[in-house]
Amino acid sequence: MISWNTLISGYAKYGPAEEALCLLEQMEMMGFPLDAVTYISVLNACGSKADILKGQYLHAKAIEDGFDGNVFVGNSLIEKRKNK
Repeated sequence: MISWNTLISGYAKYGPAEEALCLLEQMEMMGFPLDAVTYISVLNACGSKADILKGQYLHAKAIEDGFDGNVFVGNSLIEKRKNK
């Protein structure tokens, strides 16, 4: 799990953001659960590439997975929007 999050976080922060989202899909297909670190990274990747639809999907999935009360996940939802 740590390796997945490290790779996703690196691509989300330093690019290309699309690679972070591809890794997320691979992670999900292999059955790994997403945690707060995963959501933070991929939501930042969505913000970097302005992928609103994927961001909305991940926001809904984060709520479904019980991360709606996580302050750090919530901050990643508003951080990129604030900078635009």
